[in-house]
Amino acid sequence: MTSPSRGIEPSPIAISDDVLEDLRSRIRATIWPRDQGNEDGRYGVPRALLQELAEHWATGYDWRAAERAMNAYEHYRVAVSGVPVHFMRKPGTGPSPVPLILSHGWPWTFWHWSKVIDRLADPAAFGGDPADAFDVIVPSLPGFGYSTPTAPDMNFWKIADVWHDLMTNVLGHRRYAAAGCDVGALVTGQLGHKYSDELYGIHIGSALKLDWRPRLGFLRRTADPRRHARTRARAAHRNRTALRRASGCARPRAEHPRLRPDRLSPRTARLDPRTMGEVVR
Repeated sequence: MTSPSRGIEPSPIAISDDVLEDLRSRIRATIWPRDQGNEDGRYGVPRALLQELAEHWATGYDWRAAERAMNAYEHYRVAVSGVPVHFMRKPGTGPSPVPLILSHGWPWTFWHWSKVIDRLADPAAFGGDPADAFDVIVPSLPGFGYSTPTAPDMNFWKIADVWHDLMTNVLGHRRYAAAGCDVGALVTGQLGHKYSDELYGIHIGSALKLDWRPRLGFLRRTADPRRHARTRARAAHRNRTALRRASGCARPRAEHPRLRPDRLSPRTARLDPRTMGEVVR
């Protein structure tokens, strides 16, 4: 695989055996609290279920297999606008791949996109048109995974600035496309809002308005349980309505034919907010 422009050196994922063994030892050394009366999980995750999960992480999970799968792609770590950024890359296979940055959400990682990267970078391998190929960049959000440490006041609009700096100044792309879900959708929306002249288009899989704020009225406890239940119901209804109004797919810039719906390959066309879950899962 070729390296990105500007002479950035690859940085494969390599966790030492000492770190892995330390983690397993700390998991095995967990002192489990009593969990009386919580068989149905009404007070939180049942102890038996959590112990089963911990046992899997301590003895069953094969990190080296996961590491090999991740290292099938290029990995880089750079400082962008003073922010440590890790990103994964899959070069596009086609006559003129479009640079595409994918932003994950919370609490996921860059690997959340692993099932669509190959389809986007090499559509011909999945029955699509090689002219639809993308050069795929998947960074870890600041504070997530290998993009650490980071400033405590990072937010989606500041991350959008970092992403734009990464794609233009660090990687040298004059224009690019962007997609994201969850928090990544906010980052992507901000990219489209602030840097529209330098983007071909954006795709958001769980759209939220850039001024969206969750309504937390249901967190205010009242002495009357019935009144509290009504408050929760009203808040939930407002949230559902707000999300319904905000959801959808940003309209691609028509000037770039590769991002027009009628030019999407059958596989790429599945990257739609209504079907994204089917692809990712």
